[in-house]
Amino acid sequence: MTDNIILEVKNLVVSTVNENKNNKILDNISFTLKKGERLGVIGDSGTGKSVLMLSLTGLLPKNNFEITGEILYKGKTDLLKFDRKNMRKFTSEKINMILQDSMNILNPYRKICDQITETLIFKEKISKKEAYKKSVKILEDLNISAAEKRIKDYPYQFSGGMKQRIGIALSLLGKADILIADEPTTSLDAINQEKILDKINRHIKENNISLLYISHDMRVISKMSDRIIVMEKGKIIKEKLAVDL
Repeated sequence: MTDNIILEVKNLVVSTVNENKNNKILDNISFTLKKGERLGVIGDSGTGKSVLMLSLTGLLPKNNFEITGEILYKGKTDLLKFDRKNMRKFTSEKINMILQDSMNILNPYRKICDQITETLIFKEKISKKEAYKKSVKILEDLNISAAEKRIKDYPYQFSGGMKQRIGIALSLLGKADILIADEPTTSLDAINQEKILDKINRHIKENNISLLYISHDMRVISKMSDRIIVMEKGKIIKEKLAVDL
């Protein structure tokens, strides 16, 4: 395996476990993700895209699912060898995630400033004063007016679109090697969707991060990918370069 491959998935099979039958959700999934590469995963709803993300990050309940295969980080560490707790600890340091409803990561009972500064202190190991200044800058970069005042507000005082953008910005913090984005802009209008997509692209380019972008939208996938895998009924049926679309 070449040195620049940061993630390799080999023969991944995920099945539901119950008394009556064993139903495969992911069937023999294999792919690689290189350092700094943008890999798109496209398919209709129900093809297993989100289950793939949960499998890679240790969020799939192992008591409800049987998982076999290998998920290799930098060719050495097989994430499936960890128990769920240690896998989550490992992936939380190495993999950032942007979910479909990123606004839901915000605690409705805590001010925005507290949530952003604590995340910065934990992930970037900076002082509280520096974290606060950076928090204000984050809101400014999101085009939220009067950022220094608004940062002291609670989530309910922001619109749904604003909360989604703040949640996405929180998901980009830290020094992870990989970013997995699962339909992160579906609840945003066209203008804010483009702004967030551009922000994600800048972030991964500036930090040389690998991106796994999951979507059902071919236009978005084309914008966010160098290489694309197409999923259907839990299988990869096609792989191509984005420029060939």
